[in-house]
Amino acid sequence: MKWSWLLAVATVVGVLVYIRMSQDPAAEARESEAGAARQARESKDSAANEAASPAPVDAESKLEIASGVDREARNGGGRGDKAAEVRAVPSSGPVIEAFRAILDGREPDAEALDAIASRGGPDAEAARAAALAASADPNLRRNGLQLAVELGAGGLDLHDRMYRALLTANQKTLLGSKGSLPGTAYTVASGDSLDRIAKKHRQATGIAVSAGLIRLVNGLKNNTIHPNQTLRLPSTEPEIQVSRESRRLRVYVGEALVREYQVCIGKDDKTPIGTFEVETRQEKTPWRNPETGKLLYFGDPDYAIGTRWLGFETTKDAQGIGIHGTNEPESIGKAESLGCIRMRNEEVEELFEFIAIGTSVHVRNEAWFAW
Repeated sequence: MKWSWLLAVATVVGVLVYIRMSQDPAAEARESEAGAARQARESKDSAANEAASPAPVDAESKLEIASGVDREARNGGGRGDKAAEVRAVPSSGPVIEAFRAILDGREPDAEALDAIASRGGPDAEAARAAALAASADPNLRRNGLQLAVELGAGGLDLHDRMYRALLTANQKTLLGSKGSLPGTAYTVASGDSLDRIAKKHRQATGIAVSAGLIRLVNGLKNNTIHPNQTLRLPSTEPEIQVSRESRRLRVYVGEALVREYQVCIGKDDKTPIGTFEVETRQEKTPWRNPETGKLLYFGDPDYAIGTRWLGFETTKDAQGIGIHGTNEPESIGKAESLGCIRMRNEEVEELFEFIAIGTSVHVRNEAWFAW
């Protein structure tokens, strides 16, 4: 009887203690904190596992890479460093084969490209470019082709084919009256010409564009325009990028690569590194040979600067430097000039049409390609 009574008392006390603890706010808080700590540990473990696994490469991230989104952040600097943003790396066999398939109108091995892109490494960006270039969406395809050209991703054998495919894609997506290249609408007035429109656009906006660039942006075959015709005027100036190492010159309008040319640069690193502005635009201008001091005119056998001259502003690093044609087309792709950037005459004539006085020229020493 005595033990039964003691057992009953102990039971009652235990129930009361349990009730008291369950109603204790401090105890509840301690339990809540313990639960939160457990959840934090579980979340941390989950995040660690996720980071250890290769992230899937979705279409959005591919588009960001290829379309020039946040290029300045990738450059680590401002405009004028596009050459630095791409790394010269050799493409692997599967990536080259993918580009060959795309250019031949075949489907590339998508699983192989995703695997290369997902595991990272030097060839990942080229694999992403190939995946975009294989897209049925014309804008994604154009973006992928541009990135591939910038990277030299297909090697020397495929580079020119990819560049031509990019020009075709530009015509279908960026250029023309309904193209996606950023610009403002302009209605042609009576008495307008493309030169006059370019001048008015510069006066109104400060953007230096040429009649030839307006023609390019609008997909016009010549300078003929008519009243009430709607044109798009570029909202950004073109700029020129030159790689001394790769001996190439590129023309960008905004983030869009619209032209690339092979060039000759100065021997013994005489082509200066830096950013310059085009100060003069001249056709078949008299030229003074800097070595002999002799003044030469177009048509003279010793006249060496071809049919066009785009002269840089004079700085301590650039005196008498510019972009011009040549009477030695065999020198293109080499380092043989006295410091200027030589081009084939037919190509410098095309470039001349796109470029206005004030256009920026960025000369860098980075290699754009691994070949």
